[in-house]
Amino acid sequence: MNNTMRWKWYKVFFDLKIEDFHNYIETMEDSIESQKSSLEERFNKESHHITDPEHKQELYEHMFMDEYESLNKHYPQILRKSLFISLYSFMESELKTIAENVEENTSTNIRLVDISYSGTQKYFFYIKNVNNIKIGIDQNTMKKFIKYNSLRNYFVHNDSASIKQKQYNDLKALPFVTFKKFAAVDPSINNENWYNVKCLTEDFNKHYLELISLFFDALFNALSELEDN
Repeated sequence: MNNTMRWKWYKVFFDLKIEDFHNYIETMEDSIESQKSSLEERFNKESHHITDPEHKQELYEHMFMDEYESLNKHYPQILRKSLFISLYSFMESELKTIAENVEENTSTNIRLVDISYSGTQKYFFYIKNVNNIKIGIDQNTMKKFIKYNSLRNYFVHNDSASIKQKQYNDLKALPFVTFKKFAAVDPSINNENWYNVKCLTEDFNKHYLELISLFFDALFNALSELEDN
């Protein structure tokens, strides 16, 4: 099989995986909204006969408040963070496979094992810099991936810890993610420039998946244009 056909077939199966992620995101977000609506319906059913606002508030606090807080603040964030980490791992795994394929089919003396970088940066460097494969992606998009890498590392290694000002300045440029001031346990600590991730919105993973798809489309185009050895 020649080079063009090899990457054409690889892209067919890759696109199926992207479609699976699209469907999962839609299903996940629909489920979150469905559970919120169900809770609201239950509360309305239980409280429809209560005319006193204070009594209605008491019913909410005693029977529904914890579940409401979970569905609106905690549960969606757990799902979205988990999916984001899965998407990042998917991108890294696919990039690794492609880099290894390029390594097997090129004659360069520099091998993947020789690259000191790790993860996505290693595989991208090998494809682009070592093999001089020109990927039609602008620098702003590539800088976004570096920021996503930083956010992924935060979730995996330091979730709930403070984000210092320098890292915050990078991450705040990412779309569909919001931050809040870090609440230090010790009031004597000066945490004026410390932050936490507050919320990943429902469009966060959709946008990230679109960037992944855009990047690999450009990469496959570049790979399919390589001459057969």
